[in-house]
Amino acid sequence: MGWTGVYERPENNLKGMEKFFKRQFEFEKDGRKLEIVDVGKYGKEVYLACHFTDLNKNINETYAMVVLTSFEGGMFHYKEMSENAGPCAYNCPKKILDKLTSTTDKYAIGWRQKNYETHEKKKNIARRKKDLKCGMILKFKEPIKFQGGDELDTLTLIDKGKSLFRHNLDYYRVRGFMDMEFEIVA
Repeated sequence: MGWTGVYERPENNLKGMEKFFKRQFEFEKDGRKLEIVDVGKYGKEVYLACHFTDLNKNINETYAMVVLTSFEGGMFHYKEMSENAGPCAYNCPKKILDKLTSTTDKYAIGWRQKNYETHEKKKNIARRKKDLKCGMILKFKEPIKFQGGDELDTLTLIDKGKSLFRHNLDYYRVRGFMDMEFEIVA
């Protein structure tokens, strides 16, 4: 249930993680076999499509494993969780999700659904962001509270890539503004 720490330092990229976790998790013994068939990475999250067969119990399935990773104090730490453990990481690449076999596990079903929702949300954000132009005035559903005490709901977009806005002569950075509800007023 905790984290595993090792002094080995795999490369912090997709190939390095794939090589490391294949060595850690793949096995074949007594009619049972676990093979990692695909790997995806999002920040410190690694997603594995694991194909498991058990000839003795007639099991042949592909499920997802989520691995949280961290590099600290000269060590590599990781925490692996099967999708049916209800992990709270929802950035699994579609290429992994598409390889999974059907399941009846309610936690795995819920986890998969949240990942598909995340993909849809990211697609909508990208679409919205594409439509925004510098100089547009946005009115947010809820006022935004800034350090210094200002509370504003209407701001002029200066630089969408840097999340930079202006109000009168003051400039504000609104991180994550694409996740907020707003309308374009002008």
